[in-house]
Amino acid sequence: INSVLAKHIMASKKGVKAVSNYFKIDLFVDRIFYSQDPAGTDTGRSATRESEFFCGAQIQNVPVYAKDIFIVDEGWELSALDNSQSESRCTAYMSEDDNLMHTVETAADFHKTNASLFFGLPVDQITKPIRTLSKRTNHGANYNMGASVMLDTMGARAVIEAKQLIGMPSWWGLLDVTANLLQRFDLAYPDIKDKYYPEVIEEVNRTSMLTGPTGWTRYTFMKLDLAASPDPSKAKSQKLNLNSLVAHGPQSLSVKLINKAMFLTWKRLQIVENKIRMKAQVHDELMYMNRPEDRDYCADVVSEFMALPCEVRGRTMIIPNDRVLGGKTWADLKD
Repeated sequence: INSVLAKHIMASKKGVKAVSNYFKIDLFVDRIFYSQDPAGTDTGRSATRESEFFCGAQIQNVPVYAKDIFIVDEGWELSALDNSQSESRCTAYMSEDDNLMHTVETAADFHKTNASLFFGLPVDQITKPIRTLSKRTNHGANYNMGASVMLDTMGARAVIEAKQLIGMPSWWGLLDVTANLLQRFDLAYPDIKDKYYPEVIEEVNRTSMLTGPTGWTRYTFMKLDLAASPDPSKAKSQKLNLNSLVAHGPQSLSVKLINKAMFLTWKRLQIVENKIRMKAQVHDELMYMNRPEDRDYCADVVSEFMALPCEVRGRTMIIPNDRVLGGKTWADLKD
């Protein structure tokens, strides 16, 4: 009952937020403007917000239902290329987990293969709900999410459905379910927690820095002592610090590669060749406006820049990308 009530309350609040954030945007000459802060995050990912001219909106978290208000100019079309499983690939190569590297490089469907490994089912028996559950498990475990945080993220109703979907014991509580899901990830990819996490702890405690494959360096005042502490607040603080630091490497590597691709794309296709208008970088996706006759040429160039090889711990990592071309609104680019 509480879950149902909470769902309706959250839906109402979401509607109010949608109207305020996306359907009452102040425009300037019929354009949505935004500002970009290249130093807005620890990882190197730019942060966006409304324009400094007191108009516009942030651009990186626009929900699907609001994307059809972004319309191309006459004679142009929207295109987007998205790096495939970027952070999972970066996690695999930085942790040197052979199982995860094999999965990201060979799986026809990454999340279906994960589901097969997590739940012991043949790939051809993975249904859409089980695949979705696999995505949630992968996202939570990739960055050391705890059982209680995963419960908050998924919501009680989704956890109950997961419990029934996988056939877990009826007497298990919700935290038992989320803890079990996270454990399945650790069993499938053991080197992430057993090898990579200790390496991060040792590097931070020894140097107070984390340096990634691209040379991007984060200085930190955090010190990690994971010994059991009688002080719950201290233990929680240590856990949050660890989560932040183990997530930093893959997230930073992923975004530094997409940042480089965006700069190269903008310089060649917009400044030198005048064939595109760069519109946004959203997570691991580049979105731009091109003329229809330049569609395939531009996409090929952007794809090449996004797939530039990167050396990670003695291995060459290449992140493939997917393309959705020819949109008239941002909503058309949903793959």
